Amino acid sequence: MPIWDKFPNYTQPELRLLVGLTVQALLESEEGSKYPADFMYLPPRAAATEIASDTKEIDPTLSEQQIQHMLESPELATRLSIHILEQVQKYPQLSERVAHNYDALQGKMPVLESILLAGALVVLAIRIKEVRWTKDEKTIVFYESGETVKHFIAGLLKGGGT
Repeated sequence: MPIWDKFPNYTQPELRLLVGLTVQALLESEEGSKYPADFMYLPPRAAATEIASDTKEIDPTLSEQQIQHMLESPELATRLSIHILEQVQKYPQLSERVAHNYDALQGKMPVLESILLAGALVVLAIRIKEVRWTKDEKTIVFYESGETVKHFIAGLLKGGGT
C-alpha cells in the first residue's frame, strides 16, 4: 500500500484524493448509506453544525463558528484529515480499500475541494463505530476512533492538538 507508506507526508493533491476516497469508502458502508449521495460535498457550515452536536460531550464550549473556522483553515483541516487518516489505517480492510482505490484513480480523478471533503470526513469519522469489510459485507463502525477524533478536535481548537 504505497500511499500509506508516505503517511503523513502527503502533497496537497495526494491528501485531497486520499481524503476523498476515504469519504467515498465510508459512504459505501451500511452506516454511510444513510447519508445522501452529495454528502461528500457537505459545506463547512453544515458540517460544523453536525460536528458541534457530536462534540458537545467532549467540550461544550466549542462553538459551531470555531469548528467552521477549523474546517475552512487549510492548516487545521490538513491536521485533522491526517489525524483521521491515522485512525483509518487501524482498520486493515478499510485502509486496503482506500489504498486500492487510490492506486486505481491516482491522477485520474478531478481535484476535489478539500474544505468540503474535510467536513464530510470529520462527520463520518465521528459517527461510525465498527468495521467489517468483506466481499459480502460492508460495515464500518468507528467508535474508539470517533472518540479520538472528537478529542483531537477539542484539542486542536483549544490550541493543544498535535
